[in-house]
Amino acid sequence: MPWRIQEYFNSIIMKTKYMSALFYGQDRSLRGNHVPNPGHSAFKITMIYAIVGALWILFSDTALNRVVQDVDLLSTLQTFKGWFYVLATASMLYALIYRHIDNTLYWSRELMSSYEELEAATEELLAAEEEQKLQLEKLKESEEALRLSEARVFDLSYYDPLTGLPNPTLFHDRVTQALFQAESKKHKAALLYLDLDYFKVINETMGHNTGSDLLIQVGTALKTCLHEIDILTRYSKDEFAIFLPVIHDPESAAEVGSKILKLFENPWLLNQKELYITASIGIAIYPEDSLEGYDLLQKSETAMCYAKGQGRNCFQFYSDKLNIPIMEKFQLENHLRSALRKDEFVLHYQPLADLTTGNIIGVEALLRWQHPDMGLIAPMRFIPLAEASNLILPIGEWVLRTACRQLKEWRDQGFPSMIVSVNLSARQFQQSNLVEMVTAVLNECQVEPSCLEIEITEGIVLHNLELVTDVLHRFKCMGIRIALDDFGTGYSSLNYLKQLPIDTIKIDKSFISGIMEDPREEAIARAIINLAHNLNLSVTAEGVETQEQLLFLRNRFCDKAQGYFLSRPLPADQVEKCFLRSINLVP
Repeated sequence: MPWRIQEYFNSIIMKTKYMSALFYGQDRSLRGNHVPNPGHSAFKITMIYAIVGALWILFSDTALNRVVQDVDLLSTLQTFKGWFYVLATASMLYALIYRHIDNTLYWSRELMSSYEELEAATEELLAAEEEQKLQLEKLKESEEALRLSEARVFDLSYYDPLTGLPNPTLFHDRVTQALFQAESKKHKAALLYLDLDYFKVINETMGHNTGSDLLIQVGTALKTCLHEIDILTRYSKDEFAIFLPVIHDPESAAEVGSKILKLFENPWLLNQKELYITASIGIAIYPEDSLEGYDLLQKSETAMCYAKGQGRNCFQFYSDKLNIPIMEKFQLENHLRSALRKDEFVLHYQPLADLTTGNIIGVEALLRWQHPDMGLIAPMRFIPLAEASNLILPIGEWVLRTACRQLKEWRDQGFPSMIVSVNLSARQFQQSNLVEMVTAVLNECQVEPSCLEIEITEGIVLHNLELVTDVLHRFKCMGIRIALDDFGTGYSSLNYLKQLPIDTIKIDKSFISGIMEDPREEAIARAIINLAHNLNLSVTAEGVETQEQLLFLRNRFCDKAQGYFLSRPLPADQVEKCFLRSINLVP
């Protein structure tokens, strides 16, 4: 745009110069070419007129005297001659004056036209100058906006928009440069990886704005623990990375870690409320742990995960042994993703006995993973991975469908009617179609809802009491039975017993194992049984391993029992052979 403005401006200037030259040229032409010397011209005209007049008088009189002899005629002709001279003189003066006036008017009009054109050109020039000023102002504004946009793009490219700290890209660039210097100067460096403990809970309970405010405060506070040469970044969500480019020994990094943890001993002010939060830190040392920045980061993150496993609110140095469980977990999760497709899951069933009659009245379906290389994998190893990766949803549906099909198969084979218990996880209760899925499976397998018992733990209720209560009430309306598993190991809130539509309380095996030796455990078991019966609830004892325990529970009017004394969890065909054909397991 600027070169177009300048080109237009130059054209106006040239036109103005041309008009000015024309104006002054015409003025000089009028005064120079037509009347170069007014006195000289007037003198010439006067002399010509005098000479012509004198010659006319002399020659005309002489000619008349010679030709005309009559005095009267001569007098008449002389009179006529005089009038002719007057008329000729007047005509000549008229022509001269007319020509002069006509020329004057012509050049006056030319000059006025030139002046008007010059005036218009001047106004156009002034307007062009004003337009140029406006364009230049707009150009400056555009340049300023472009500069601000470039600065904004740079900030977005290299800085975290929330905390203003360097983002991972800039962090890695600076770490790479610092590592070059560390290599050349032969000194140590450290990378600290920090994660805020239970930050997800803050986001879910207090809102994302509060969580963002906390991250800003933490980022600002972390700067106070560092030197000017240290590099800090918000690496992701609630995680920060700190690079110490110069340390004397690992203890120097530990001092920084301790200083950071001390920050979290004080409350954070969020929404006019004081909130305590802790942090877990992992530390990797250059060059002992790695020579490369990304590898240092990964290893410090590994150490941070280990610190969380150690109870949080601490720091942990990286060591090679920390990688072993992480790699095992990673490999196990990879195998887990294909286990359902490869049909590697199996269900084992643990019989449930009625302590009054001794009959088998049901089974609990327990998931097992039969891996082709690692053998039978216990649920405690893979269920948490399935819940964390959402694989528990298709796996849980498979468990329910397989258990219901097996129940129908036993019924078709003529075995007595019984109940099958299936465990549901907290993640499954977050399914919007959980009730519809269970209904569809029951209809598909032609199993009555009263033959299905759903087991939940107190931990599930903690996630969302209102949601869980609503779903359980819908199950209850369908005729499905509800059991509260592992009672006594969690919060054991009596409020749950009041709000939830529970049919059965299952006493955790930790209270059963010592009832014959520890009076306190005996008292707890007795209290739970009495509480359940007073609330018109059934009681099941888990983990019964001896006949003494079984008799004690029956004498205390416990309704049902399951455990290794009765049977270990077994595949469906072994349950059929050993127990379903027997009718009395309790002596």
